[in-house]
Amino acid sequence: MRGEPRTMLRDTTLSTPELEWRRLPRAEAQDHCTCGGCGRRPLIGETVHQFGTKVVCDLCRHRRRQSPDSSHRVRHAEFGASVRILSKAA
Repeated sequence: MRGEPRTMLRDTTLSTPELEWRRLPRAEAQDHCTCGGCGRRPLIGETVHQFGTKVVCDLCRHRRRQSPDSSHRVRHAEFGASVRILSKAA
């Protein structure tokens, strides 16, 4: 942002408590799934595995001998909220 005074840039920044407040609604809306093995929250894009009622991260999967009931990737909380073009208009 060339040409703008540095004081203008400082005025537009948010304080840490305000940033935390703005993140709160999204954080509460997310699925708070934790690994049944290590207790950590899987990262976006990481594969998690379902063993009955437990969800296990990819790092803890090797501790179980049976194959998982299902596996899927962790998606961002806003997945599906974006606009998709299904077909081109004529």
